[in-house]
Amino acid sequence: QETSYPNIKFTVPANQTQEAGKTSSDIFAGMATADVTATEGENNIKDVKYQTVGSYIQFRVYGKEGETVRYISVVSSDSKLAGEYRVNATDFTYTIMDGGTDRVLVALGEAGYTTTADFESSTGIYAAVLPGTSTNTYYVTTDKATYVFASSSAKEFAAGSIKCVKLNLDNAKVVEQTVPTELYIVGNV
Repeated sequence: QETSYPNIKFTVPANQTQEAGKTSSDIFAGMATADVTATEGENNIKDVKYQTVGSYIQFRVYGKEGETVRYISVVSSDSKLAGEYRVNATDFTYTIMDGGTDRVLVALGEAGYTTTADFESSTGIYAAVLPGTSTNTYYVTTDKATYVFASSSAKEFAAGSIKCVKLNLDNAKVVEQTVPTELYIVGNV
């Protein structure tokens, strides 16, 4: 019996968790596009084609070598980044549903993500976002400070794609320094 569901619902959570850099957690959304049957002798083998229908950001955080990234937050000034959307199973068009929010927060696990000096040696931290175009501000919180990167223009986050966003901490605005938990007095008191 064949069943068809013309509009499949997907949810992009506003709060996402990633255990460490280089992993994507469970944020990738995809749909089977075809079911092909091949015959080998008396055995039927099914091969399912798969299409990614979500939109993703790969953050490459570098500069300030050795800091541990704890959170990355994305805030849009002109569109929703998290919420529900529906994908048409026939033509893969999508519709953003009412509700949702203009921000996504990615929290990294205990291991965090250690920054490297240069882009080439950095790896990705991933976030799912609603497909569309948005002008974003990115906040990177490490064990040392919170850094801010404001986009100068809107970027497209197309369905079925992964957009690389380079975040060089050396070029960011620092908004908050982490205060040491111990106080050391040097010299005469």
